[in-house]
Amino acid sequence: WGLGAHVIRNLGGGFLYQFYPWPVFSLFFPKAASIAQPASPFVPEVLALPLAVILVWIGHALKKPFEMSLAVGWAALALLPVSPFRYRFFSTDSISQYRYYYLSSVGSTLVIAILLRLLWNWNARSRLRRAATVGLFIILCAGYMVRVDRLETKWHVYTQMCKNVVNVVVTESGKFHDVTTLAIENSPLAFNYLGDAIALDRPDYTTVEVKGGRAEAARYAPCLYVSFSKGDWKLLTIVKIKKDS
Repeated sequence: WGLGAHVIRNLGGGFLYQFYPWPVFSLFFPKAASIAQPASPFVPEVLALPLAVILVWIGHALKKPFEMSLAVGWAALALLPVSPFRYRFFSTDSISQYRYYYLSSVGSTLVIAILLRLLWNWNARSRLRRAATVGLFIILCAGYMVRVDRLETKWHVYTQMCKNVVNVVVTESGKFHDVTTLAIENSPLAFNYLGDAIALDRPDYTTVEVKGGRAEAARYAPCLYVSFSKGDWKLLTIVKIKKDS
């Protein structure tokens, strides 16, 4: 968290994220999980500015400059309160990050509505064009619904995994009544989350993160050395380490 160049990068990346073809991709590529993120750290930031300029220009061409400027500004500025986070936007790698786009999505939805209105009124006598507008609207709605459902399913599975991890650690470590220090390695969760979650069930436990195996865990003896397999979080090892052992 803090000020720096990453604030501008986050604003640009977050703005472009709003207009990526997520609904079309989700609808027509059901087996794919996500679109590959831009490889260069500056691609979204470079593309966001011309996209904003084009959208505002379209608004002026439609004689809707206020509405389009409001929509574009909302989509960008709504990201401002969270842009100081020191990780790059244009991602939903964490459930919290996904939530940051909610308010900004209001602006992008307004932009899409204005563009659909342009397509609807362009050569109003053309039934084919209006049918295409309706079809595009349906595709967008269906695609966003599918995408949201997949994301919610993903986070439901992840949440269940978190609960299972905490439950296993608390249950298994509870068999050793004389030890209250847990030295945990290769946690499948962010360690702070795991430590805080364990503390909710066992406030008497002290949890520390280790990366050097049992040798490092021995510094905290007597303790329980809890290690997860990097390939499968279900493969759990719990070893009691006695003092001076």
